[in-house]
Amino acid sequence: MSKRNARAVVVDCFQDRSSIHSILTNTEELISGNTDIDNHVFFITPINLNDVISSSVSITSVFTRHQVVTSSSKIGAFYKAKTDFDLKDIEDILIVCCLEGLTFWTNTCEILLTPVHQWQIKTLPEAGTTTTKTNATTAVSKVRDKDDGIDDLKVTITNYLQSIDPIGQLNILHSPLFEVDQFVHGFTTRTGGITTIPPMSSLNLHYTVKKRDPPIVIKENLRRVATAAGFDLKTFHPLKPEHGNAVWVMDKEEPVKYDGIVTNRRGVTLAAPGADCIPVIFADPVKMICGAVHAGYRGTVMAAVVETLRVMVSVYNCDPKDVRVAMGPALRPCCAVLEPDDPTVAGLAAISPSCVGRDKAGKPCVDMFKANTIMLLKEGILPEHIDDRSAGICTFCNKDKCFSHQRDGIPFGNQVGFIRML
Repeated sequence: MSKRNARAVVVDCFQDRSSIHSILTNTEELISGNTDIDNHVFFITPINLNDVISSSVSITSVFTRHQVVTSSSKIGAFYKAKTDFDLKDIEDILIVCCLEGLTFWTNTCEILLTPVHQWQIKTLPEAGTTTTKTNATTAVSKVRDKDDGIDDLKVTITNYLQSIDPIGQLNILHSPLFEVDQFVHGFTTRTGGITTIPPMSSLNLHYTVKKRDPPIVIKENLRRVATAAGFDLKTFHPLKPEHGNAVWVMDKEEPVKYDGIVTNRRGVTLAAPGADCIPVIFADPVKMICGAVHAGYRGTVMAAVVETLRVMVSVYNCDPKDVRVAMGPALRPCCAVLEPDDPTVAGLAAISPSCVGRDKAGKPCVDMFKANTIMLLKEGILPEHIDDRSAGICTFCNKDKCFSHQRDGIPFGNQVGFIRML
């Protein structure tokens, strides 16, 4: 069947033994009427009911695609099921539960699912009635019951996520330009997190509504980076890129979108995401100023790094000769291949003809690293204070180390470059 007809049916079997037969019977009636849907049924159950569920389900032909998922907690079992249906690329989710579980499952879906998922909750018949709730009906609710337990549930889910073993080893790349007694800095790679969805596995650090990786999971990935790197997640400030050159000075009003951020605050961690675009970090060890920039094709052509440096000079009186700059993982010329009529080609050639070469097929291949370096040198930064090699590996070439939009398509994961003054 096509992907659009696949549906994950999650059946809440965290009940007493006497309720199991009724749950299975009602679930069978619920899903047997529509043969156009390819139902993947997940019976989530406590470990002590595994045998009961397995033996009961095995005699029912309706549940041709089913799994019994066990855990000591309902959240643990559901997260295992979610991992599986995400791997199967299933976005249509049906939760089957008793009426008393409606609030719990509504909150769970809001926390662990994203707008990519189309979810629905059906309660089992009670006194001849059924209840249906979907993410569409939840989204229009303006006032939340203060006693619905969602805050406590977030704590429970957070604790569960913290207990999950990482996928791969967390590895942070560094530049020798930054003194360790003055700055905490680094560029993350793709391993060491808990995201299981292949294009974003495992250390995805940026949320968008197009991803099935929920904010609470990304926050846990960030917590692991913060613990390893030594910064406070409460003062972590990722910029909000739009592929432009706007720069936010932290003491001023925050723009809706910006590709550069600068501060003189100690203890604040600035971060720039990247998944082919260059995450760039700045530090002035004399004036004690730091910054972060997101410089992709458009941001490079629009000179986002120059705008950021000029803000450091104009607002904080930095001397470019004192400023250090490091660039993180991004597309290098070997893989930054564009069509001849792409405006980026002309834009980078205007910075320097040496920024545009040709691949074996004769197509333009561009060098964002060189373009940004040339612009920074023209602004007065010393050559020895620009590092595009220590962490500047090619995202496309290094699939085991980096996320890449160009390689992986949508959705894709994001690494970040970060810096904090001690």
